[in-house]
Amino acid sequence: YERALSDYAEAIRLDPRGWDCHNNRGSVYFRLAEAEAARGLDPQPSYGKALSDFGEAIRLDREDPDPFRNRGSVQGNLGDAQAARGLDPRETYGKALADFGEALRLDPQSVEANNGRGTLYERLGKAEAARGLDPRGSYAKALAGAPVAASVGSMYRETSGALRRRAAREMASV
Repeated sequence: YERALSDYAEAIRLDPRGWDCHNNRGSVYFRLAEAEAARGLDPQPSYGKALSDFGEAIRLDREDPDPFRNRGSVQGNLGDAQAARGLDPRETYGKALADFGEALRLDPQSVEANNGRGTLYERLGKAEAARGLDPRGSYAKALAGAPVAASVGSMYRETSGALRRRAAREMASV
């Protein structure tokens, strides 16, 4: 990771307006944060640097969906970390959903953004259920997107009535 970060830092020094260099360096910080979390280290500083780089990439080029999608993924992971600590992740998930929504506005056919958004609606539904709120609206939104089969299966077990029937139809089409 260090060599890649060093190379991207040099590329940014040479071309500070190169949005793709900021986006790519943010992706390295994102992967570094995930590796740190897997080793039991605190990933927050690396996630923060990833968010900063994705934000700069967006500032430099608001028409590319990649930095929005990438920032949405970081926000989703931060929300998961909040939920694991017993904190309310709904605001953080909301930021992630906004980023995935913008990525889809820019590229409506993005499989990654559709899948990310569907997964986040599922996570949001679980967070709502954990707080005694009705998760069916979030699950319905997840089903309306492009959820992966495992997510549909999870929602099938946790919802009732019409949503169960719709989840069964979605599973049959995957």
